[in-house]
Amino acid sequence: MTYLYLLMYLIQTLSKSINDVLSLISKPTSMIDIPLEIFSYICAYLPPDDLLSLVLVCQTFRRLLCDPVSPVTQSIWRTSRENFLPHLQLPPPPGMDEKEYIVLRQLRKGCQFCQERETGFVKVYWQFRVRCCEMCLDERTTRRDTLYINWCVPDEVLSTLPFIFRGASQVYWTKDVIATMHEYSNISDDDLLIWFDQRRTIANNIMNVAPDYEREENDELQSSTYM
Repeated sequence: MTYLYLLMYLIQTLSKSINDVLSLISKPTSMIDIPLEIFSYICAYLPPDDLLSLVLVCQTFRRLLCDPVSPVTQSIWRTSRENFLPHLQLPPPPGMDEKEYIVLRQLRKGCQFCQERETGFVKVYWQFRVRCCEMCLDERTTRRDTLYINWCVPDEVLSTLPFIFRGASQVYWTKDVIATMHEYSNISDDDLLIWFDQRRTIANNIMNVAPDYEREENDELQSSTYM
């Protein structure tokens, strides 16, 4: 089976799942050797779920589809997102690649910690870059007053971290606080001001764009409610 014939056949059967398509190929190893240009062209017609299935097929596909710095890899996921995910049209937030972004927004997969699938109680908390239910959120966050009084986390350090409001309280992702405190304790006095400026800039960028992604997520939830 030539690559050209394989390409034409795959395009004609795009309505099938990727597993069905792969099962029709007589020699799966020939697919592994497919030129990158043709592989990318085929992937442009596949939805994200099928791309994620391809990641599990072999190390070659995993390498081609999981490279966070490859322009080709990012183009594949971006094209799939724009074509098949109408409620996910914003570009990835700063610090995330296309694949991470798509996986994070898979609300149907439920909470990434406890696997809760009741989407009415599961959402993405963009400030923390996690998708979780309210119970797991409460277990993995800490209130500002607790951090300040009981943990003795300085205000300057808290100013470098994104947060959300739970009621009237600011809460922070606990693992981020611990990691930031560890980093803070190892920064020399000469580098401290630069470190604060850099961390505050990152935190402010995350906080500033979070509402845009929350609106898009809410639009999807409302749309699914009325379907």
